[in-house]
Amino acid sequence: MLYNGTEPYPDEGVLKLSDAFEEAVSAGFPRDRLPALELRVNVYKIK
Repeated sequence: MLYNGTEPYPDEGVLKLSDAFEEAVSAGFPRDRLPALELRVNVYKIK
């Protein structure tokens, strides 16, 4: 993903979908059935 916003942002970064949600264990998922898929997106500042 390319970042071209006005807010300060590092030159490179990684966003994870799981960071947008509460921790799975505290949400009631048993430890042996945690979600096995994670979306990671590399972010590059282009400005």
